[in-house]
Amino acid sequence: MRSPAILISIILITAGITFPQGTLNPGTATDLQRLDMIGSTRIDQLMKSAAAGNAESQLRLGLAYQNGVDAVSGEQVGRNLAEAAKWFRAAADQGNVNAQFKIGNVLLDGDGVRRNYAEAAMWFRKAAENKHAGAQAFLGKMYASGEGVPEDFKEAEQWFRKAAIQGDPDGQAGLAGLYYRGQGVPQDLKEALAWYRKAADKGHALAQFNYGMSYYKGEGVTQNRTEGAKWIRKAADQGMDIAQVSLAEMYATGQPFKQDFKEALKWYRKAAEQNHPTAQLNMALIYSKGQAVPVNPTQAHMWAALAAQSAKGPEGIEAVKLRDSIEARLTAVQIAESNRMRGEWTRSISKSQ
Repeated sequence: MRSPAILISIILITAGITFPQGTLNPGTATDLQRLDMIGSTRIDQLMKSAAAGNAESQLRLGLAYQNGVDAVSGEQVGRNLAEAAKWFRAAADQGNVNAQFKIGNVLLDGDGVRRNYAEAAMWFRKAAENKHAGAQAFLGKMYASGEGVPEDFKEAEQWFRKAAIQGDPDGQAGLAGLYYRGQGVPQDLKEALAWYRKAADKGHALAQFNYGMSYYKGEGVTQNRTEGAKWIRKAADQGMDIAQVSLAEMYATGQPFKQDFKEALKWYRKAAEQNHPTAQLNMALIYSKGQAVPVNPTQAHMWAALAAQSAKGPEGIEAVKLRDSIEARLTAVQIAESNRMRGEWTRSISKSQ
């Protein structure tokens, strides 16, 4: 009979994981084109140039405020997201495509401005119509999710494909997701696999995970759990929590690896520290049962309590039951210590976000 730790977490793999559209990469200063067009100008001169209406200077100044440092001159300016948004908008209003992409991101995330999905979509469209691949991918995602625009999978397919053809991994992963689910295009698992592979080869974590899961489950390809695990590990190594949980599950069940609870614990912990409820629940079970570690009811209670805070649905109910069952066996001192550790952990996570 399998241990409770396996029974709870096995749901992730055997029940089938929903393949999301993906977390799109908004890009960094070095991803944008022509950052150094105006040379290694000092910040005071850059500000004068931006104020005089030079769009490239405005974009570069916006990036400097966004990152806290000018990527070209290396000068520190202090991070100020509201100032970044102001200068991105100024450059975008002049038709600077990269600035249009950046102000779209700012509005989408609410960085220094009030979040506004509709306006973000407007700016992404302007940049996308000028063949900005990143903007095309973002616009595709917004149509697929119905954020800022009406949900329209045909439109999503159009924009994802434009980005994908340009080699953008977010566009490739988004297009793959549409083929996987049959949204806006006929369902075609082989086509989905082909696009996931293109993005996975570029290091796209979500694509690596989905490509790996296709092999692990035998969807669109002959089942090969070893090959699937290889790609899932690549995503896990990049910090993708669901990939880390899936990898931990493989070690816990011994498929396709040799059963190794120490490795399972390592990967559950990585995901648990990202506040993944399934990982936290499994951490509680491992400490409760003493799998790969000595039994530690205080640690078990802490992780079960964290899972109870974040888990939803049946998993949330299971986490509450586990927390309460452990708590019934603890002393008042142990409960206080568990609560202290949980508070400390929560504060550390808040600071890192």
